Amino acid sequence: MSLQSQMKRNALLFLSAIVVSSAISYQSVSFWIEKDKEMKAARKALRAAQTEYDNAKNNSRILSEFNTRFKLMDKRNVFNEEDRLNWAEKIESTANRFHIPRIEYSIEHQMLIKDAGLKKAFPGIQVARSRMKLSMRLLHEGDLYNFFNTLDNEAKGLFDIEQCNIERKKQLGASLLDQKDLNNLNASCVLNWYSIKTKGA
Repeated sequence: MSLQSQMKRNALLFLSAIVVSSAISYQSVSFWIEKDKEMKAARKALRAAQTEYDNAKNNSRILSEFNTRFKLMDKRNVFNEEDRLNWAEKIESTANRFHIPRIEYSIEHQMLIKDAGLKKAFPGIQVARSRMKLSMRLLHEGDLYNFFNTLDNEAKGLFDIEQCNIERKKQLGASLLDQKDLNNLNASCVLNWYSIKTKGA
């Protein structure tokens, strides 16, 4: 074989090697690009699954909390007719428990709450309110806290305190220890008792 033929043969082999090497490199790059796409897609799917799981877990927690609160409110008779007899009994028994010597109360007629925001947010329910006026004589301000805390825990109903004023009685003696009547605080409070019903119930 002549030198020229040998050179041509070597050149062809070299070019063939370049072509094969390029093809292999292209396939390798294509393979890793495809794998990278698959990896990114898998990570995206994993993130989506994690988000969905977190949302489901959060929704489950919210439903559990809602169910607990609903059962508590249902137990307290919030979704039924108001139990004024229970209120009266609890007020009197609580006053006796904390030695409150005088307590008077009156309850107004139940009224539906007409609130545009409430109606828009919860169109299927009606919230009613009964206003109660309380007047009592106390020895300590702490008696008032104990009274309302016990009423909140034991009475059948849901209420808030609209206002509460405490005034000290005028003392005629030289000192508090000289007074025969130690009940020297007057409290006047207004409560709102609520009940919730579905429309048509």
